[in-house]
Amino acid sequence: MIPIFAVVFFSFFGYAMITVIFMPMLLNPDETFLPKDTPVSTRATMAGILLAAYPLGQFIGAPVLGALSDRYGRKPLLLITLGLTIVMYANIALALQVESYAWLVAACFVCGLGEANIALAQSALADVSSAAERGKVFSYIFACVSGAYLTGPVFGGQLAAYFGYDVPFWIMLGPLGLGWLGVLALFRETHPPDPSKPLALGRSFANLRYVITDASLRPIYLLNLLAYTSAYGFYRVVTFFMVHKWRMSVDTMTLWYAGFAAAVTVANLGIMPRLTKHVSLVKITITSCVGAGALMMLMPWPPAAVVAIAVLGYPASVFAGMLLPGASGFISTQADDQRQGQVMGNNQALQVGGEAGGAALGGVLASVWMPLPLMAYGGSLFVTGLGYLPYRKR
Repeated sequence: MIPIFAVVFFSFFGYAMITVIFMPMLLNPDETFLPKDTPVSTRATMAGILLAAYPLGQFIGAPVLGALSDRYGRKPLLLITLGLTIVMYANIALALQVESYAWLVAACFVCGLGEANIALAQSALADVSSAAERGKVFSYIFACVSGAYLTGPVFGGQLAAYFGYDVPFWIMLGPLGLGWLGVLALFRETHPPDPSKPLALGRSFANLRYVITDASLRPIYLLNLLAYTSAYGFYRVVTFFMVHKWRMSVDTMTLWYAGFAAAVTVANLGIMPRLTKHVSLVKITITSCVGAGALMMLMPWPPAAVVAIAVLGYPASVFAGMLLPGASGFISTQADDQRQGQVMGNNQALQVGGEAGGAALGGVLASVWMPLPLMAYGGSLFVTGLGYLPYRKR
């Protein structure tokens, strides 16, 4: 299973670089990627579109890859998608070299399609683990994700600052190539191909209708979507604010941004395992939404970065780190055992869709007024937390 964890780590390692190091490149007028006279509002909108491209690719690709792997096996699909990812990282590097925004957006979108193989990695781990082991095994996945968000921005930011924005993506071709060879040589198929099984490519998308038609879970789906959009939107647009207000360079900003990932790691590995023994998931979700929302709304006002980010932003990230598993776990407790796969699949789709929507909407809001997305997402989280209150006794 080691190649599977490598696939997860490097998928999010690359995306972590995308979400951070491109922001100074687009928002700083001293950079050459966009014409110097490009208005701040246009820069913010373009940054939001770029950030939304990758998760949008994942949103579309994950259900298709899942359906294909059920019929053709996990390993062939992993090898194909890893190969596509390698090609797209080369395209990202080339787009950065020639400074083509349209090429860069397209490459990030197709890269997201390939790196939707996170669904294949989760399926492979589920294939070989018992129900009792599932929580522990999946916690390892989230540990890989947190580690990638902690190290990716620092690695990419320092290289970009000293050698150019394209260099981190050229270097990533090496580890990705080794990952492809690792899957080819070491990974044993966990789901034998079944040619008789229908493809049912549209089934996962069709299941999304239950988000609307399931009357008992529909309010929770809506609350979770608002929570995911606001939380992920915050992580995407806070980089806009860091560049615009404090004129941070790419190497400085990525170091500050790594602190947000460290805060999430503390929340997931240090706080949540202990807290869930004593506090219900809905109460954790309520407290996390309200706490994160209040702190996010305060972030734009302190003049010093150390106060805004370290005193307000990092604690907000701890709350947000508890919110994501809290909201997912809560909706799972409200669904019967026969519908767990359907409900959690829909919830995962809402997470990725919320991330794409939060990034795109954040860019539009920032084009109006740079602090606006932080205020809007903070206020949305605060109100969403209050929306969970009726479920405290359920």
